[in-house]
Amino acid sequence: MASGVPVVTTTAGSLPEVVETAGYLLPPDDTRNFGAALITVVVEPQVHDDLRARGLAQAKKFSWEKTARETAEAYQAVAKKA
Repeated sequence: MASGVPVVTTTAGSLPEVVETAGYLLPPDDTRNFGAALITVVVEPQVHDDLRARGLAQAKKFSWEKTARETAEAYQAVAKKA
């Protein structure tokens, strides 16, 4: 997403939480629709451009700084309870 590449991924694990509406989310065993989604992204410029824009916007929600800050806050909250 951060590279501007449209995302086609699975509904497994935390991927739906990360991708949200910025890509195609499909069950891991749905190979037919995976193929269809990949083809659509390649042959439909409007879909490609829409997913690219959504992905770039979604990717901006994540950063190493934010991860470090939120991890430190979580540790501090746990330490206060101990």
